[in-house]
Amino acid sequence: MELKTESGLLNPEFIELHSVRHREIGWGFDADGCLSLYGTFIIEKKLKEKVWYVTTGEIKLEDEAR
Repeated sequence: MELKTESGLLNPEFIELHSVRHREIGWGFDADGCLSLYGTFIIEKKLKEKVWYVTTGEIKLEDEAR
């Protein structure tokens, strides 16, 4: 289920707005267009949350030539 973008709200605060049933994944883009994913799962008879998100930052490219 897609979570609508909230003006001015960035990850990781944006990820806290997600709510889904177990075995579902919620997703959305924060105010900077960065992706967040939120899932709930039952592990050992307990509900567990998993979150993944991207934040803006510096991109560093490394030369692999040796």
